[in-house]
Amino acid sequence: MLSTPRLWTYWWFEESWNPDMLATFLQRSKSMTLHVILDKRSRWTARKLRQTIHMLARPEISKRIEELYVPPLNTEIGEWCRSFIAPEPLMRKLNVEHDDIGGPTPPTITTFFSGHMPMLEEITIGGISVPWQHDTFKNLTRLELRRQVAPSLDAILELLRASPNLEVLTLKFISELTSRVPSDTLRPSKIHLNHLKRITLGSHPEHYRRNSDHDLFLILDHVSFPDTTPIRMEFVNSAAPFRDLTHS
Repeated sequence: MLSTPRLWTYWWFEESWNPDMLATFLQRSKSMTLHVILDKRSRWTARKLRQTIHMLARPEISKRIEELYVPPLNTEIGEWCRSFIAPEPLMRKLNVEHDDIGGPTPPTITTFFSGHMPMLEEITIGGISVPWQHDTFKNLTRLELRRQVAPSLDAILELLRASPNLEVLTLKFISELTSRVPSDTLRPSKIHLNHLKRITLGSHPEHYRRNSDHDLFLILDHVSFPDTTPIRMEFVNSAAPFRDLTHS
């Protein structure tokens, strides 16, 4: 039974993991795709985290990763992201978070897997600002953006338009949602998200302007989704009254 390759494709890393086991896992998992999770309960040292980053970024490993979960960490996130510059042709699920609550503006990552993740379906990004081109992220079923600089409204809309099968949408930014072009020049047609099961809109009070919470509601003016889809609002310290969402 121990020779079954699938048993060796789930890699759960703690700070105490033994690098000597890597060769065994690679050999026994054969060429199957990998599910990689860094345990958020483990107290990672900078040295061990750096060692793990460099190991996972090796091409013979990174190109096989199907699912990658990096818990909220408060060190090395810039180096971590810069290490993963090779394309990820098999990546389906990606969860990366930076846990520097109340600190400076989240780091911006300009190179993220060379912008090539054609199989990606679910992405959760927290505390990191990344470029959001609709030609890079498309056909998503889960999109969760937390604690990052807001993209432009038109960039978000094009991203949603490229993912008609979206089921989960979370948008919580630390800056105002602006538009690169006048709102009346945006594509007039509604974006139909007929599979949407949950939507969360919100802001982070440690950075967000008190009077600009409602700019996220502009998104609702351009999308349609089932009447049964629950909408969760997480606006803190909002100075202005909420608008009537039933008119969106």
